[in-house]
Amino acid sequence: MPKSRPAPPAAPVPARRSRVLIADDHAVMRSGLRLLLESQADLRVVDECGTHQEVLAALSRHRGGVDIVSLDLSMPGGRGWRRRAS
Repeated sequence: MPKSRPAPPAAPVPARRSRVLIADDHAVMRSGLRLLLESQADLRVVDECGTHQEVLAALSRHRGGVDIVSLDLSMPGGRGWRRRAS
């Protein structure tokens, strides 16, 4: 009878998952990025935005609740992102 191998150790569960906001004017890009990010145990997508105005509203809604923003800098209506970031 063959010896059974021990199960590999389970991946550690993060104490807190980083909250991600996805901002891109292309729905297919947002969808693909969401699938990729949600496959990671330590990330959780909290919102998606397709316009500059939606990003500002989402950041206001999630005040203090977003750790990472994936931002398309060339999104229409987003002129001035670089000024806001500094």
